[in-house]
Amino acid sequence: MKKIDSKISMLLVASFFVTLVFAQENSISPIFSISESNGSTENSLASINQKTGAAISIEDFADESYLGKNFTISTLASSNVDKIFFLNDNNNLSVYDLPYFFDPNYNATKEELIISNNISDIDYHHQSSYLYAYDLATTNLFTITPNTGTVSNHTNIPFTSSLEAFSIATTNNFIVLNGKGTGVINLLFYNINTDTHSTIALSSDYIELNLVGNHHLNMLYALAKDVNDKNWLLAISPDTEDVNIIGELPSCSACNNADLSYDKNALALDWENNQLLAILTQTTTSSSNHFLITFDLTTAEKVYFSTLDKKYSNLYFNKASSDLVFPGDTNHDGIVNSKDLFSIGLKYSFNTIARFTQTIDWIGQHSFNTGVVKQGADVKHADCNGDGVINTEDIEAIKANYSYIHNSNKTGESTDMDCDYPLAFSFPNGAYEDNDVTIYIKLGEVVNPVSDLYGVDFTVNYNNSFVVPGTMKTELFSSWFGTDGNNFNRVDFDDHSNSKIDINLTGNDLLNRNGGGDIIALSWTMEDDVVPIIGVSTEMDLSISDITIINYNQDIKESCGSDSSIVVYHKDIVGITTVNNNKIDIFPNPASSTINIVSDEKIDFIELYSVTGEIIQFVTFNNKTTLDVSNISSGIYYIKVYTEDKVYMDKIIVD
Repeated sequence: MKKIDSKISMLLVASFFVTLVFAQENSISPIFSISESNGSTENSLASINQKTGAAISIEDFADESYLGKNFTISTLASSNVDKIFFLNDNNNLSVYDLPYFFDPNYNATKEELIISNNISDIDYHHQSSYLYAYDLATTNLFTITPNTGTVSNHTNIPFTSSLEAFSIATTNNFIVLNGKGTGVINLLFYNINTDTHSTIALSSDYIELNLVGNHHLNMLYALAKDVNDKNWLLAISPDTEDVNIIGELPSCSACNNADLSYDKNALALDWENNQLLAILTQTTTSSSNHFLITFDLTTAEKVYFSTLDKKYSNLYFNKASSDLVFPGDTNHDGIVNSKDLFSIGLKYSFNTIARFTQTIDWIGQHSFNTGVVKQGADVKHADCNGDGVINTEDIEAIKANYSYIHNSNKTGESTDMDCDYPLAFSFPNGAYEDNDVTIYIKLGEVVNPVSDLYGVDFTVNYNNSFVVPGTMKTELFSSWFGTDGNNFNRVDFDDHSNSKIDINLTGNDLLNRNGGGDIIALSWTMEDDVVPIIGVSTEMDLSISDITIINYNQDIKESCGSDSSIVVYHKDIVGITTVNNNKIDIFPNPASSTINIVSDEKIDFIELYSVTGEIIQFVTFNNKTTLDVSNISSGIYYIKVYTEDKVYMDKIIVD
């Protein structure tokens, strides 16, 4: 093992294992909501992670507060822009474009629609692209054009309800009104196609009911409270007018039902996962606590329960955001990895539609479909930087966002392990401790070539105790596969903590290639003291796995990888001496109580990490710094030292 009590090795600035821990929190969730006032801002549109309750602020609305007001969401075919409609007064709608990512040019411009008739509630009907609104005072149902506010027709449908208990929901061919009458809750079903309606009364046990629907589902759902303050999840069929109990909703932890309230404007349906999302408030004498709960629509069981940092309302679920471009995830399978180089190579130099915001930041970004599909996704995803052309610049997003994940249900295909396209190692005669090593990886043989291929993706697995962290990498290489950086592109992503490096080579000339022999060089620095004291040499195991080989038509080729090992000799066998010119001393190693850091160069700060990427300690530096490790568990840790323009890292053992 390389001794870091003498000096530590300089590495490229890389924090891969930190990425694994925090990447998910950077993902934009399709669950959106308006948050309560924050300083001078009245509202903030946020994306909420249903598992953790963490929220990412998207944009601010610098106008009157809309929190908890009746609202609806539309996607207007004429503009391809989602809009949110807030009902302010009986005949006034405030309308805003909906940003699903941070847009520095977004100014929350409000459009006001003045309706010629009073209305009590609204909902958007996706099948007809109209807003429907109902006025309890005149019992009229109105059809409203969303981009003008024009009332095109109205129908008189008698219905009685106290206003505070009223709501309207649309689903496919139905408009459903929900209201509390004289002692009972009534549901009115209006069939848009037949212009007919009917009303049913629910059990008198129910004292409150809130409707929620979505145009992807034929069923409506309701969250109901009974006379005993128990909450129930109901399924409602407008076609048959059946109302069925799915189950009693579980209470939140540390709450009792008498303290709970559900916001009728904070219910949403995840139609792909068959779940109901609800925001619940627990009120005590001194404060209010807010929670986001996910319920299964089949069993009413609680799926997720998360605590919110503030009050949110106007909740809605928009899976359209899952088709946002997440820069680097070119095949849109939910994760950025080396396989994403394929899509860039398959449509290299292809022109897309430039995005309004052109950034590789890990945020979901709207982009128009091109209609061209590669790797199972529209090629807009391969235009990672959004400039309208697919080229080498888009590879930077793969590097920057490697291992980041977002919500997606797409799965990859598996390959058979026949050896039509074999990958194997080409080793030198041997390697030595505390020395640089270069090996080669070959595809096919000169005497037995392979043909008709365009891209190769695979993983090299290695024993990380042999490898100095941060040194495992591929090298510039030209071979029968092509000229590196000219007619093919190369990426690699080293995951030292998990003992593997992912590698991808993909053409960019839109031509298949044929040949056999070495295609890439792989190098690293061998750790010191890996050979047993009484031994002359040892073996370092290596293997190739997770192979995907494609041709330009995206046909997946049958492939296999080899398991092998390289002989590692003791450094003294050939008289190798260690040379270290760095000016940072860290000692002792192993350490039991304290770690000392002494440096001749200016250091900004120091971090100590676990092998899973968790930050254990963070300290600023004053020429000599001591880390107290007496209270942490025994094991291997990583220490990172940040200077003005470099980062140094190595392993340290706490015993």
